[in-house]
Formats: sequence, structure tokens, C-alpha cells
Amino acid sequence: MELNGLSRKRDRFEPSGIALPRKSYHSDRKLPDCDYIHKEMGKSGVTLSLLWHEYCEECRANGDLPLMYSQFCRYYRKHAAISKATLRIRRKPGESLEVDWAGKTAQIIDNITGEPIPAYIFVAALSCSQYAYVEAFLSMDKECWINGHINAFKYFGGVPRTPGSRQPENGRGQGDPSGGEAEQELP
Repeated sequence: MELNGLSRKRDRFEPSGIALPRKSYHSDRKLPDCDYIHKEMGKSGVTLSLLWHEYCEECRANGDLPLMYSQFCRYYRKHAAISKATLRIRRKPGESLEVDWAGKTAQIIDNITGEPIPAYIFVAALSCSQYAYVEAFLSMDKECWINGHINAFKYFGGVPRTPGSRQPENGRGQGDPSGGEAEQELP
């Protein structure tokens, strides 16, 4: 609809044939350091919620206005989507199994004494589907390492072509340090 050189678009009148610039919003809120956030997110136990609380404390200490949590997350996700370099590794189903002890030691409570006992978490995941088997052990010795494998194979209903990484001297399944494929010798 045209009215004296103005056209009606979305319930507002604009001059016909002229493109108006979009409104730009300027905020006085301090933007987070996304490179720092990304680096910290790689650490064990760090969450966006924890980093947002730290960011808010820093802003308040400096007299700045922080972003709300949802804005903080949206801003970081946008940064991560733009700067994230990924490499897709193609894997065939049933070809390999990734195994390791989980990073943090868990605790189980002795039901008689009530004392916490350290528990080490064995994790085995099929490389293609990421279907996982997880079990807690009281130590990280070779016997537990082998039992973890055996129980994982029973759980998965078979043995993959490459059963997992070797058992290094320190008791943790970190894979072949040379960077090549490692093979596991089974009893």
C-alpha cells in the first residue's frame, strides 16, 4: 500500500525504495574474554556456570555490568562456533575401542564405617558409536585393568578388531606415546 511516497511495511511507514539501516544496540555491559573461557573449558570440572560466576565477580570488582547467564552462554557459543576447528575422524563400527581411567577419582562410602574410599573409574567406549561401559575399581593395577576390559567385552557382546590401548608403566591407559596405533595383549 502506497501513501504519499510512503509504503506500509509491517505496520510502520517507510519511504518507498529507501533501505533503512538496522538498529544497532550498544550495551554498557562488559563482554567476556571468550579465548580465556575456551581455554578454561578444557580443564576438568570447569563449567560455563562456574566461569560466569567468576566473570560476574570480576565485573563487579571493576565496577562493570556483567551479562546475564543466557547472554554469556550465547556469546560464548557464537564465538566457539566461529573459531572452532574440527576434524572428523571416520571410524567403522566395531573396529576399535577407546579405554582409559577417568580423570577424577570418585569416592564410595563404606556402608559399615561410613568412611570414603577412593574409587577409580574405568571407561571403555566404542569409537564409532561412543557406546560406553563404565566400572569403578578400588585400584588401578593390571588386574583391574584386565578385568575392566573383560567386563566391557561381555557388556558389548564381543571384542572389537582393535581392543584398546596398551597398559603403560604408570597404570593409566593413555595409548601409544609414539602416536601410532597400539595393540593390547590379552591373557
